[in-house]
Amino acid sequence: MTGRPLHPPSVIPPHSCSPHVADPSACTTDLLAQWMTTSSSTRTARPAQVGSGLRFAFYGRTSTTRHQDRVSSQGWQRDMADELVGGHGQVIAAYFDAGTSRRVPWRQRTQAAQLMTAASSPESMIDAIVVGEYERAFTGTQFATLYTWCTRHGIQLWLPETGGPVDLGNSDHRALMALLATQSQREVLRARHRVLAAMHNQATQQGRYLGGRPPCGYQLVDAGPHPNPADARWGRRLQRLTPDPRTAPHVAWMFRQRLAGHSVASIARHPLPVQCRPGSQPPPNPRRLDLAHGRRDPGEPALHRPPDLEPPRLRGRRPSLNASAVGEGCASGARHRVGLCRRAADPGRATSQ
Repeated sequence: MTGRPLHPPSVIPPHSCSPHVADPSACTTDLLAQWMTTSSSTRTARPAQVGSGLRFAFYGRTSTTRHQDRVSSQGWQRDMADELVGGHGQVIAAYFDAGTSRRVPWRQRTQAAQLMTAASSPESMIDAIVVGEYERAFTGTQFATLYTWCTRHGIQLWLPETGGPVDLGNSDHRALMALLATQSQREVLRARHRVLAAMHNQATQQGRYLGGRPPCGYQLVDAGPHPNPADARWGRRLQRLTPDPRTAPHVAWMFRQRLAGHSVASIARHPLPVQCRPGSQPPPNPRRLDLAHGRRDPGEPALHRPPDLEPPRLRGRRPSLNASAVGEGCASGARHRVGLCRRAADPGRATSQ
């Protein structure tokens, strides 16, 4: 009696391995490749909707352009949208904002504003708007605002989270939209809090350099290899801040003066002590000191300053620009100088008066 399999032939693998095959792994590789090809074709194959169904406009967004790949991000968002609208219509237009924060209103996003303009025009061919993910498009009350606008123009709004068009008349949809709005806003706040807390710990506890120009009184020194293995393989190294021996005494002296009760203006006017001056700094130019204090050599011509650069204005007090007041001031000054000259020329007259 010939033995027959107890299961139907339809479930037998089409390319089962023979027990006499020398390398069973080769057969397994062929089966895996065949399964991947079949599954991929099954997932991507969708019925053609050319000329039938709804006409969708796809919208996507990325927050940054330096830390996010636009092609990859737009690709997975578009895949989610295509899977959602499959069997209901086709995407006829795509709008994608790269480097735009989710907190920016739709009217202020370049591509989103173009989408709203195109959808509201009388010649528009857009029946619905579809996004690949709620957090990629909305936060806070943005969805409610756009939903009201879409309802006014007779346009549907499709989300993957609802599996189709959103209907705020449904209590379940309203609750879901409120949850997604809170979650989208919380995602930003949580990421911001974690980043700021990590940066504060790195700067205060680890002494790590976080970028930018070093503060006055500090310099950058090497701190060893980068803790991230990927950055270390690229040759990147850590840097940390240490006191600069040339400028640190200046900063320490200013802080000591401030703690002693001196004002910022008095500290700025006070000359630095000798021990705080670096040895490489040249001595001050005497001529510049004289000019700063208004002194000049007798043989040197007088410096002509513009009226708006007179010393009262430089000291923070602007003189009155009233012409009559300026004229009276000049006249009174002239009379005062004339009186001084007369008393100097005739001392007896000054005493007799």
